[in-house]
Amino acid sequence: MFSFFKKKPKRKKNTNLFETFTKVWVSVLLITALVDLQFTYVLALLGRVQIAETLSIAIVTEILGVSIAYFVRAYFDSKSKGKQDIEMKKLDIIALKQGLGSTPPEEVQNEEELG
Repeated sequence: MFSFFKKKPKRKKNTNLFETFTKVWVSVLLITALVDLQFTYVLALLGRVQIAETLSIAIVTEILGVSIAYFVRAYFDSKSKGKQDIEMKKLDIIALKQGLGSTPPEEVQNEEELG
């Protein structure tokens, strides 16, 4: 009847604080650098061309440095996560072949209902 009475689905909390912390700080650094980059145009309009040029170079270097460092870290994190998932699947397959694997929860529930 009323949609505001319905329960909203819960969001999954990110358990890795470091990932969200770096995302926030990279965003803050990039936004700050982009805002600072606009000040160089104001300096150039005021006749401070040499200062504006030097500041622009420093800011662009900061933007590129932060972005590249973050992209490289994210690439290697996702690559290692993928390798970890593959290794876990291999171990599960080996355990199931040897009969050491755990039974799926559905089978356990069915056995409890029967016995």
